[in-house]
Amino acid sequence: MNNRYIYLRDRKNFPVACVATKINYQSGKIEYGYSVYNPDDKFDKNVAREEADKKAEAKKFSAVWSESFTAHKSTESVLNSLLQQHGLPLRLKIAAKNWLKKVK
Repeated sequence: MNNRYIYLRDRKNFPVACVATKINYQSGKIEYGYSVYNPDDKFDKNVAREEADKKAEAKKFSAVWSESFTAHKSTESVLNSLLQQHGLPLRLKIAAKNWLKKVK
């Protein structure tokens, strides 16, 4: 899977989550998955990517995509979609909100 990875951080700049994204050109959507860092564990980028990839491959989550989207616009679309999902970890949603606020 040829994914793009987004690492979300908390206000203290510590890693909170990894979001794996892949554009599905046939459906016109960005499929994504995530992994959330457990603060009791040592953050490992490779493990975070593997977990996020597994969820992205399951194609459970998707966001709107257009050929005119830049990488930044694609990230915004994914994070806004993520915020609309129910039952996701609060740490993930807070980090996504912080990313979106920081770039506006």
